[in-house]
Amino acid sequence: MGGLGLMVLMISLIRILYLPATCSLQIFSHYLQAFLLSMLNNCMNNYKNFKDDGLTADWLRDNGINVQTFASTNAKTLQAQQAATHLLEQHSAQLDNASKRLLEHFRRCYADNNKRGKITDGLCYSVLNLCARVKRGLYKQRRRQRQAV
Repeated sequence: MGGLGLMVLMISLIRILYLPATCSLQIFSHYLQAFLLSMLNNCMNNYKNFKDDGLTADWLRDNGINVQTFASTNAKTLQAQQAATHLLEQHSAQLDNASKRLLEHFRRCYADNNKRGKITDGLCYSVLNLCARVKRGLYKQRRRQRQAV
């Protein structure tokens, strides 16, 4: 029985148990109601966590981050991977060939399990500095366009 069917069954049992009853049966029904409500709450929390995990995994994948190695990867490496993915997907027209080679090299190193641990902070900072330079150039270009209008 799926999670939704189980929730419907629990809700119908809870409604039945709200009928008037004798005192001993009423105490039993309260315990059973509490048990069923806790099971329903647990089932709903599990479904919410399952859905949230899927959304998180989708967001990480969209930003070029490996979901399985997310917890064990250095924070600067994750930032640089996100920046490299963003630059290559969104702003590749503003990049020269050397910058594209640097970003592709970084992404290849990040994709390889053996090389990921050997990525230096210097390589991460060079990717992050390149990202800042491109964003700064885009800001100046948009500012000039607004002033011209």
